[in-house]
Amino acid sequence: MHDKLAAARQQRRRRLLQTVSMMLILSMAGIGAIYWAAQPDPSTPAVSTQPDNLTPSQNALANEQARAAYLDAYAQFDSTLKPQLSNTDIKAWRPDLATQLSELESQAVTHFAAGDYLQAQTGLSQLVTLAEQTIAEVETAFSTSMITAQNAFDNNDYPVAKQSINTAMLLNTSDKAAQDLAERIEQIPKITDLIRQINAAQSQQNKQLERSLISQLLQLTPERTVYQQRAAELETLIKTDQFNEQIRRAYRALEDGQVDTAQSALKAAKQIYPAREEVKNVQQAIQQYQQKQQISTLQKQIATARRTDDWQAVLTHLQALETLVPQAASHAAEMAKARQIVSLDKAFTTALAAPFSLSAETAANQMRSAITNAKQYRADSVSLAQKTDKVADLLTALNQPVAVTINSDKQTFVSVRGVGKVGEVISKTIQLKPGQYTLEGKRVGYKSKLKTIDVPLDHTPVSLTLICDEAI
Repeated sequence: MHDKLAAARQQRRRRLLQTVSMMLILSMAGIGAIYWAAQPDPSTPAVSTQPDNLTPSQNALANEQARAAYLDAYAQFDSTLKPQLSNTDIKAWRPDLATQLSELESQAVTHFAAGDYLQAQTGLSQLVTLAEQTIAEVETAFSTSMITAQNAFDNNDYPVAKQSINTAMLLNTSDKAAQDLAERIEQIPKITDLIRQINAAQSQQNKQLERSLISQLLQLTPERTVYQQRAAELETLIKTDQFNEQIRRAYRALEDGQVDTAQSALKAAKQIYPAREEVKNVQQAIQQYQQKQQISTLQKQIATARRTDDWQAVLTHLQALETLVPQAASHAAEMAKARQIVSLDKAFTTALAAPFSLSAETAANQMRSAITNAKQYRADSVSLAQKTDKVADLLTALNQPVAVTINSDKQTFVSVRGVGKVGEVISKTIQLKPGQYTLEGKRVGYKSKLKTIDVPLDHTPVSLTLICDEAI
């Protein structure tokens, strides 16, 4: 990286030197042309002219060109080379060189201020050349100091590293790489102490401590390949130890009936070496243990659910048991009974929640069949027996008509949808079974009306008025 930067800077300096030189050459050439143009023709006899002198206008032109060339060249120097020189503490590094550069620049400026532009250009050319040489020397010395400092850092040689990096930072006060290396060099005492601790941990065969110390070391100096390799080796050794310990822990937990602990140990082992044969063996052992525990638990839950008349739970647990012990003959009859009880219970619950749904003859017949089927399970489920009796009472109530009195204006034609006509009446009482009905009133020249009524199961008489009185 330093070589690339140096090459780039040298290329920029060459371009600058070429620019300044070209400006000086062009300026001198312009002045020479003016002087040549002012000379008399050699074939013309000499008269009272003075060939060594320029005319005032020619002299003014030459001076202006020299002045402009100097200003352009100095601007280039001031914007390019001078900033590069300012990155180096030349006074501290080479006092004699700093004095020489200062004097050359001062002389060039003095000549320019006095109007001696040719001398100013000559001085500026010398200044540029010396600045180029100085920058080249600085870069060489900087590169050498950086290499020496880096090598000393790699060898944990603090005095040499410190001296070399101080020199490098003197030569380039703004270089980020030098600043970073200087900070790292200050870590050498800590690095050497860590290496001492690492060696001690290794002799004690304390892998965890050694790995921790190496990790700290590599944070300070990550390029140490020897410790990178040792860290990788330790990682493998520690992982293997941890894996074996988790496998042993899993088996111990199963022996003690601690499935959660065994699963936790298995999970930890899988995170280390998921494809190892030991992992598969522990998984099988846990599954076998869990299956035995699940079967025992389900059998207890089934017995409890029977005692508490929770046949949905009985069915759920039997289905779960079937997945663990498929095709068990002892479960088949019990599962069939549970399905029947659960199905009948749902049917009765639905009917009781919507009693008028049994007003239809088809629905009522289906419910009567369900009541007959439920009789065989009365001893198994108290709640089913109670719902059976309630549905039977509901069917009886639904078959008993209720008095419904319809009041009108003898001009509105009244009918009960799905039942029959009432006619044009002042008041009339009809008999309807419990349920929901829609009455419709019609009258010529008036808007028709609909009215919905609920005939109650408790056989309370119902009275309503239906009159079409809104003209079209």
